[in-house]
Amino acid sequence: VDELRIGRLQFGALPSAPAQPAQDDKLDEVNEVNDISARLSSDGQHHLVHALRLATSRLKVEAEGKLDGLAPFALYATGRLTGEEFGHPFSVVVHAGGSLTALALAAHSASPALDVRGEATLDVFADQPLQRGVLSAAGIDPAAWFAGAPRARLSVDASAIPDGEHGLRGELTVVNGEAGRIDVGKIPLRRL
Repeated sequence: VDELRIGRLQFGALPSAPAQPAQDDKLDEVNEVNDISARLSSDGQHHLVHALRLATSRLKVEAEGKLDGLAPFALYATGRLTGEEFGHPFSVVVHAGGSLTALALAAHSASPALDVRGEATLDVFADQPLQRGVLSAAGIDPAAWFAGAPRARLSVDASAIPDGEHGLRGELTVVNGEAGRIDVGKIPLRRL
């Protein structure tokens, strides 16, 4: 396959209730992806995706990547997601590099309402793929995202590492730079 183009792709869950007349072929919770395109190439050992693009009603994705076909499966990929959620535009830039046994991921999302940065190291073949994860978010105001929610200026720092064969352990810190009384629409918590 040298080039892939799909104008519209619909997917969803089939109805869980018994089939009813005239609704047998309808999907519940249909999702739609539009304008999918990518150029693909491979020499049998190096597999490349050039200029992957797709769009949904709320999201646009652009990405490219390269995967080596021999162990340890070296990989490089980069992508950008843009969209709008709850009336707030956002942009996420993602980078991946290393190999499938030591894959470094980094992501940064910025919007006027929120700034999020994350890093992770994965071994996709391990029983617990996440080897290390760090997430930092700043500028979180619940009232900007949910009607009736209290106002705050939250910063969140989280980290995780493997604990045992399948578990994770980590730390979570939440700091509220705009703590206040509940009766004035704020959160009465400075630090957690």
